[in-house]
Amino acid sequence: MVAADGPSLSEPSFRRLVDAARGYVPTSFGCVLDAATTSEAAAAAIGPKGTTVVVVTRAHVACPTLSHVASDLWVATVGAGAPASKPEQSVLRDPQWSRARDYLVRDALVVAGEQPGRRVLAVAQASPFDAWLAIDGLDVDRVSSEIAALTTQLRAKNSSLVTRLHTDRKGAQVVVRIDKLEVDDLVALANEASRLLDPVTAKHATFTCPPPSAGIKSCVLGTTFVVSDMKLALAGMTFATTEPAVANGEVEGLRLTADAAIVLRRGDVILGVDTQRVTSMKQLSDLLASVGPSVTLAVRRDGVDSVLRISRLD
Repeated sequence: MVAADGPSLSEPSFRRLVDAARGYVPTSFGCVLDAATTSEAAAAAIGPKGTTVVVVTRAHVACPTLSHVASDLWVATVGAGAPASKPEQSVLRDPQWSRARDYLVRDALVVAGEQPGRRVLAVAQASPFDAWLAIDGLDVDRVSSEIAALTTQLRAKNSSLVTRLHTDRKGAQVVVRIDKLEVDDLVALANEASRLLDPVTAKHATFTCPPPSAGIKSCVLGTTFVVSDMKLALAGMTFATTEPAVANGEVEGLRLTADAAIVLRRGDVILGVDTQRVTSMKQLSDLLASVGPSVTLAVRRDGVDSVLRISRLD
């Protein structure tokens, strides 16, 4: 179960989480996510037979995936998903969700789930941004070992999350928190967890933090950087020989034909800078020359589109 307060989804931090979620949903559900960010409230139930998404909004909705079922109620389904036909079928009535119910109703963003032998509850707030994760399990040792495996993955990628990730085990519950949490931390952690728990279906490109160089002060999972010299860092990532990447007769980006000095490698495709698509090296150079204190690079690696975020240390 996922439940969200609509106005909170429009906050910049939560919009980042919504954008990150696009990689996990069918393409046709992109407009459903857009509708959720302008809603009063949104919720989703995801199960083995299907998915049901409910959006409560008085705004005009132009999304063919959503069906208008009441004055301010819209529904989208995948597979055998369907809205509850009787009040007693609602999560608000079902005793199995009793522990999560208050959080689902009250908090800005909540994810509650069940797996064999365990229950998971994650809660986040937008301003100030913060989040925590609690796992109740019959086999708490297995939960702890999975978290340890995740920490090992982060350490292998030189992630600063390793030193800020803390777990607290009390009886059959493990609570996970991150010191000085940023939204990019949460996105990166979710991506790594999905690779660990579902390595076959997870679709994420792998990036690795480089050794300190080109003025890079910190790095989270190879996709989020704080640098002292923006131009030097961008040059290290992008100045390499390239060729046009063509699809359906159009140039969709620049494919590296050799490794860049840092991060990017041969075969990667630079798709855009911030909101601008890149189709030539001159355009790329012009865009990079005019960036402000932060910039995003859209990159395709191994057929998966990713975003690299670079910020200057003030």
